[in-house]
Amino acid sequence: MDKIAETLKGYYEASINQPRPLAFYSGLADYAGYIVETPALKTIADDIMKKKKEMYDELDRLENKALEEIQEAKKKLLKIIKDNKIDPALLSQRMQTAPGAEGNVLDHIKKYENGEIGIAGFKSSVIESYLFDIAANLTRLGYGAQVQPFVVSGEQYGHHYDDPEQDKAYRVAGNIHGNFIFSKTIIERIRQQARIERCEKFELWGAFNALLKLHQAFSTRSKGLGSHNVMEEYLTQGKGRNRGENKDLVETIWIFEDLGSLTVDNSTGTPARKERFWYLDEDEYKGFAARTHSYLLKKIAETEAKKTGGKTTKEIILYLTQDGDLYREPRSKYCYKMGANSDRCEILRYLAINRGYQQTSCISSALGEKNEKSLRNEIGKIKVNIKKLLKIDGNQVIGSKKESGYRIKLGCKIVLKDE
Repeated sequence: MDKIAETLKGYYEASINQPRPLAFYSGLADYAGYIVETPALKTIADDIMKKKKEMYDELDRLENKALEEIQEAKKKLLKIIKDNKIDPALLSQRMQTAPGAEGNVLDHIKKYENGEIGIAGFKSSVIESYLFDIAANLTRLGYGAQVQPFVVSGEQYGHHYDDPEQDKAYRVAGNIHGNFIFSKTIIERIRQQARIERCEKFELWGAFNALLKLHQAFSTRSKGLGSHNVMEEYLTQGKGRNRGENKDLVETIWIFEDLGSLTVDNSTGTPARKERFWYLDEDEYKGFAARTHSYLLKKIAETEAKKTGGKTTKEIILYLTQDGDLYREPRSKYCYKMGANSDRCEILRYLAINRGYQQTSCISSALGEKNEKSLRNEIGKIKVNIKKLLKIDGNQVIGSKKESGYRIKLGCKIVLKDE
């Protein structure tokens, strides 16, 4: 996990302070990609996203229940029309569905359910609006008594749509032909959607979800697909179960469009400006990345602690002076004098400055083409002397891996002093 944490830090640091938007967002997309492509990190990420799945599972359950209630109400309304031999053409006035639309309400609801008409929103809410118009028309035509089971007062109708998850109530108004409720579950679904939108802003899964959408959009943009191909590409990967889940799909498409404007402004040839973006906000994405990164490093540390029986190792802090003194506090007791111009001092200085594993050949080049076998021997002696003079296991300071080289271990920090 040490190497994974080091690589993760590398991706993060390579992107987070990039001054150019394209470098910043492409770097974060690579960062998210490394997370989902690395099994140990993906396990942590999947655990983060469990909360999102649970919330959307509940949303889907409520929508399905609402649809059952709506379909039952629809059957009752259609029975009233059939039993009273009401001409569907008389059901033409619109209160909640599209005003001015041609045809009667029954024709429209049939076309919607057959997929001939596309209307944004949850299916239960769309059908409910048609039922509202049917019931209002039946009342207008003198059949108010038969739709009485669905009638509520204006006050009840308004309070039915109060949303405790929001500062303001929906306060949907009724109409002169009556106020109707066909599903008690719809408002629960509305409230669940509001909870999801709130949690996405404040909980960790929302931050990581934003990075996933960026990664997906950037991956699609990298394929060279045009806007006309994008919707088909995403729908092939899996359309959401309902409008709530399709929100991610829409926002990913917005990100795709924003990424296309990150190179140049087509009209002036100048770099794209932040205010022209549909969705991307650099400050927000810095926050998303920082929050995700901190959590991942924390979980990696916890995993490492479990491997050592729950024991955590205190960070080792060493100091290296210009004179070649390697010491820890108290310096008078723990000091290894290597000499200012010694190979050993230069090796440690190089590893302290250059993070991650360094190939022996690179260290050799930095030290003026020193013999690689000789360097390995010197590193071995450094470890021995660290143990002898600083009373620390040298392997806790310098790590090595075949074909990777040497590095300062993650649990150790060497501070370069100007003295």
